[in-house]
Parts: sequence; structure tokens; C-alpha cells
Amino acid sequence: MTSDFILLAYGRNFPYMYEVQIPLSLFTIGDYLEKHGFTIEYYDERVEPRSRFDALLARRPLAVGLSVMGGFQIESSLALTRRTRKISPGSRVVWGGPFPSILPGVVIDESGADFLVVGEGEETMLELARALASGTADFSAIPALGWRDAGHSVIN
Repeated sequence: MTSDFILLAYGRNFPYMYEVQIPLSLFTIGDYLEKHGFTIEYYDERVEPRSRFDALLARRPLAVGLSVMGGFQIESSLALTRRTRKISPGSRVVWGGPFPSILPGVVIDESGADFLVVGEGEETMLELARALASGTADFSAIPALGWRDAGHSVIN
């Protein structure tokens, strides 16, 4: 597992392609993480083949961050989460975006994600990435972070 490599992904948000807009939320978080020494790759399921996602997972990222707006994208993000578990089981899955921010308890209990970010994600993702890279197991001091601990949902 590469301790500084993070994959940020945007799942398909409609079953059919009408229009594709750049996922600025991922670029904002990625840029912030890069400025703090992390290596970032992006994957956009709307315009890239699944084989590219698989190839990026084969590099064993420290974390796979998924931006989840809601609607159809929930199903897509669930599939990307399952794919991550299969190809790179040591990578931690993080859900962020409007859906996890609105329903954090449901997401952490039902999505299969290891973590979720509530609200703006730059600082939270940086602190989480640093904790994961250092092997820290205590996430209680990271604001706006959710995870499961001993079978219970925890949302800071």
C-alpha cells in the first residue's frame, strides 16, 4: 500500500449521459491534499472506463474518496466501494458530499465505507489522510469525520 497515494473518484450520476461537468469538489480536495504532500489520482466513472479504476486500485491507494451527491450516484458509489474492497482490500473507503453530509448515520451504517466526511472536506480529508498514513487508530479528534467503532456509528 502506498502511504501517500489517494484516489478520488466520482461515480456515474445518471444512467444515461446527457452532460458531464467537471467535479470541482474532488479537484478542490485533491489540490489541498497535493499541497500537503499527498499523491492524488482522479477517476470519473462518467467518462472513463472501469478498467482505469481497477488499474488505479491495483496501485493500492491509502484511501479511495468518493463524492456522493445522491440519487443514482448512490448505487454507483456502492458498486465502486464493493470494487475497492475486492481489488484493494487494504484501502480505506471515504464517502463525502451532500448525501453523507445529510444522512451520515445511514451512510456509515449501510454504505460499506470506512469513513465519511460531513460538510466541507479539505481539512477533514487532510487530517484523516495523515492519520491513516501514520497508522493512527484514534480518529476522535478529527472534526466532521464519521466511522464505525465497535459496531457503533461515531460522528465527530
